[in-house]
Amino acid sequence: MINSMDDIRLYWTAELLDILPADFEQYCARAARRARQRIIKCIGREAMQDAESESPENPERAEAVKDAEIEFMHVYVLEHLWRQKAAGAERDIQLPNGLRVTLQAVSGDDFKHLIQTHVANAETTLAEYI
Repeated sequence: MINSMDDIRLYWTAELLDILPADFEQYCARAARRARQRIIKCIGREAMQDAESESPENPERAEAVKDAEIEFMHVYVLEHLWRQKAAGAERDIQLPNGLRVTLQAVSGDDFKHLIQTHVANAETTLAEYI
């Protein structure tokens, strides 16, 4: 994971996701592994390893990878919230853009749109390095 847990907590918390604090770091690590796999498919393993290194050869690409990782993390969190909604969870949440919504009021189409937006943001961020 390129982003630190503190970076991730700027956007998402265990409480917001209704995950036990003891399980939150493991959840984020799993999501980060999924994000890493998607990024590798876009830019390749060598470029990813360079981005993860202490002194990347291409710092701009490393920053783009870090930004894309957060975008993909948003995707996995939205998928998690969608599953919670489908299971009947009723609560208010605040999205990273500051929008506060009632989980049950967010439609499947809204979730799809938000997920597609974050995927497109990640792919656009990485496009120069593909």
